[in-house]
Amino acid sequence: MSDVTVPLNTRFAVTFTALQDVLLALNGPGHYIRELQVTRSLHGLGVTVNPIEQLVEQFEMHRKAHSEFAQHCVRDERFDAQIEASMSDLETLEMASLVERLVLSQEIATKCLDEFARSEKVAEASQKETATHEPT
Repeated sequence: MSDVTVPLNTRFAVTFTALQDVLLALNGPGHYIRELQVTRSLHGLGVTVNPIEQLVEQFEMHRKAHSEFAQHCVRDERFDAQIEASMSDLETLEMASLVERLVLSQEIATKCLDEFARSEKVAEASQKETATHEPT
């Protein structure tokens, strides 16, 4: 048996007759269950279908399926972590892009203010020159 832990409340299908045979043997005289245990060793030789062996095989199939599902979930969690990291990287890039645009906008605004200040100085100088050349 593998090391995979299957939750205790897990249900899975088993062969009704195999379960019935094992339960009857467990509740009957002691030699019934011992017969099943002995004939279980003969199952590998193809002598008989043993209900204990059927239940064990069905349990192992369920355990294997549960293990594969658990591994799939772990892979999904890793994939989710990769997606989150990618989203974080994307958000960082978007933030950097916004900061670059903000800096560029600030530079443009500064140039506009400088140009406005120069045009005001030119206008003031022009008014002074006009005022000095006017006849009084």
